[in-house]
Amino acid sequence: MNASETKAYIADVLTSLKLTEKQREELASTAAIWESRVGLSRSKGDHALATAAQQEADVLKAKIAGLDAEIAVLRSEISSAKQGLTAVASRERSVDPDILQQELLIAAGRLPGDEDKVVMEQNLNDTANRESASAALAQLKAKMGR
Repeated sequence: MNASETKAYIADVLTSLKLTEKQREELASTAAIWESRVGLSRSKGDHALATAAQQEADVLKAKIAGLDAEIAVLRSEISSAKQGLTAVASRERSVDPDILQQELLIAAGRLPGDEDKVVMEQNLNDTANRESASAALAQLKAKMGR
């Protein structure tokens, strides 16, 4: 799965998660209504109605528990997909340093395998730059009379 497919998958699962959470909220609201009906029926002394209302509330609580489990699974899938997205993105961005070094040599007009020559040229240039800086410093000191 590439990065764009993984992002699309995460979006789909996130949509399912939000819909499931909304459905859970609606069921919780309905369950609260049935719980209040149970209390009202008991306060009125109608035990048959209280029992029926309690059964309905229990059914809703069971559905809510199922949705809670589904929500947990969806969140886990999103988390796993995000980790997978990070791994996919890092693989797509990874740079092989050896290949990069060879490409830079070719871009500089050198042939692969000339790395030692490049290092030697860099060392010579560094030495020449230090000598040039030392000579410029000596000239400046001479002008200042030191």
